[in-house]
Amino acid sequence: MKFILKYIIIISIFALVSCVSETDKNIINLNVTSSNDINVDDYIVIDDSLVLHVDDKLISYKVQDVCMGDSSVFVLDVQKNIISFDKKSGIMKHAINKVGHGKGEYISPQSICFSNGCLYVLDMQRSIVQYDENLTFVRRIKLDCSGWDFLKIRNGFAIYTISSVILIDENGKNQKSFSLDVEKIPQLFASVKSFSRTDTGVYFVDFVSNVFYELKDNNLNPILKIEVGDEHSKESELERKIYSCFPYEGKYFTYYFSNRYLQGSIYDTTNKKSISGLFKSSSYPIMPYFENKGFLYGIFPKINAYNKYVLIKYKVSQNHIK
Repeated sequence: MKFILKYIIIISIFALVSCVSETDKNIINLNVTSSNDINVDDYIVIDDSLVLHVDDKLISYKVQDVCMGDSSVFVLDVQKNIISFDKKSGIMKHAINKVGHGKGEYISPQSICFSNGCLYVLDMQRSIVQYDENLTFVRRIKLDCSGWDFLKIRNGFAIYTISSVILIDENGKNQKSFSLDVEKIPQLFASVKSFSRTDTGVYFVDFVSNVFYELKDNNLNPILKIEVGDEHSKESELERKIYSCFPYEGKYFTYYFSNRYLQGSIYDTTNKKSISGLFKSSSYPIMPYFENKGFLYGIFPKINAYNKYVLIKYKVSQNHIK
């Protein structure tokens, strides 16, 4: 009996070590400390652009979040407006600004996402508000916690709460959670997207540990770790922090802080090489928001124009990192 018990313990320990080792194999460690300039126009080029016109009755000048529906582009701005635009013409279709505790209202909208004909709004006041594509109220899903970011996934939602990632069902019931190391998050990161969706999967970036994960089969699988700067040097709270990361067409585009500047890294999975430094672009800043049907999109305020945004459609060039 003792021999069997001992055998089981040995096998269990071996299995645990194997699991950890396998996890380590899935992490691409990058040491991004370069201060060179990177011309992102060599790797991402503009395919098309569309001006989005906001009605003069609204005041809107800064995007907080954006997503794309079947025929509409949705914008959540810092004024708590949720606006839909025609995806082909750029003309504003609908808008709501329903601040309150009543039916269809929200207090502090943090993030939006679109799925199966419905727009979902994450309210900091422990709820997800569901609307149809015309921004007509459908229902409110109550949550047990406050969320900073979220995404619609199969049979529910993934929610980021700073201390954990929680998977809930369609009615807000907790199904699974993943604990995260808790440190003081710089205020600058409060409105940054931690989740991203591409045509190949759903991803999550942990600002504290600098690890980029893929959410697959209800598990968080680490795939990229960014090591920035000298951990022994005296730096601000922003140092060695990932600001955002986005996988697209065999490359990982990452923003991070180093030497108190927002810099970037491009990792090419084809030849397993990377470059890092200060991103430069002759067009618009490359801060990707989402992928839709094979293209990368970003939305930016139109320069020297009131109540207008520009929807930029990008594609990746065939250049590889050397």
